[in-house]
Amino acid sequence: FEQVNLSGAALSPGGMLMKNVLLQPALSQGKPIAATSQYTKKSTTVDGYTMTFVEAGAGDSVVFIHGDVMSSFLWHNVLPHVAETHRAISVDLIGAGDSDKLPSSGPGTYSFETHAHYLDRLLDTLDLGDNVVLVGHDWGSNLAFDWAMSHENRVRGLAFAEALLPPFDWDDWPLMVRDTFKHIRTEQGGRDVLEHNYFVNFAQSQMMRTLDPKEWAEIVRPYANAGEDRRPTLDWPRSVPFGDDDTPLRGKLERQASWLATTPIPKLHIAGLPGAIAVIGGRRRAAIAEYPNLATTEVAGMHWTPLDDPHVMGEGLASWLPTIKPRNHGGS
Repeated sequence: FEQVNLSGAALSPGGMLMKNVLLQPALSQGKPIAATSQYTKKSTTVDGYTMTFVEAGAGDSVVFIHGDVMSSFLWHNVLPHVAETHRAISVDLIGAGDSDKLPSSGPGTYSFETHAHYLDRLLDTLDLGDNVVLVGHDWGSNLAFDWAMSHENRVRGLAFAEALLPPFDWDDWPLMVRDTFKHIRTEQGGRDVLEHNYFVNFAQSQMMRTLDPKEWAEIVRPYANAGEDRRPTLDWPRSVPFGDDDTPLRGKLERQASWLATTPIPKLHIAGLPGAIAVIGGRRRAAIAEYPNLATTEVAGMHWTPLDDPHVMGEGLASWLPTIKPRNHGGS
């Protein structure tokens, strides 16, 4: 039988498997998912490099931050729900989307610290004001946490999906991705990513919805050229701390988790059904559930939930935003 998600779009083989594992029935057809973005990108200069973003609506700022492989396009079906009442901004991280690539310098060019630096400078140019809401997916969530920790008096709320949070034991990662991440850490795995777009192509197998060819074309477009143009898609997954990895970034992510467990800033966990990094029944999911001032909205999907179930995600954000009061009414 054929199963469809809320948009009526066919599920991928992995999506059908997950629906059956969860004993979830096919869902009725809903609002179509646009295959292309309705937004025209804007650009600004950051430390001599062009960085791009899309912007829609007016009011307090809601900033959407993508993670590895993706770009601002990740959010193109989510933004309209928020832009009705807020100034919605979706960024292209350095080296992603239509933002410039950094000069080639090999492994580590696109470190977390580098991304955080360029994102911080980009947001400085956008005159966000106070009462900023940050929405992140994957590493974009952690970049949002990083910015929020440095600008806590300006942050009205944090929404996140599939964040890189402890625990980091191999057993806390989905079985279906462990071999891939182990391979990427090898010399051959690095060549596969840079020469054959291995990690970008792997992402498609982790989606519950079968994407329109135009959607997939836009996702792979920034990484069409083999070699260093694909370096962001190698540095990001190699940065993930696994097992007993003892790295400065692991310490940073653990500090983020400790901060999230204490800060009163309103939070929205956009929880995937079944999820992947924060899978149902996993220790991350349980730890997140204990965060103070937390709301949860559930969306269909494994890891790529903004693509799998964008309208339910957008509706969840639109419903949550009016519940969080402005935190400041003055200077930063």
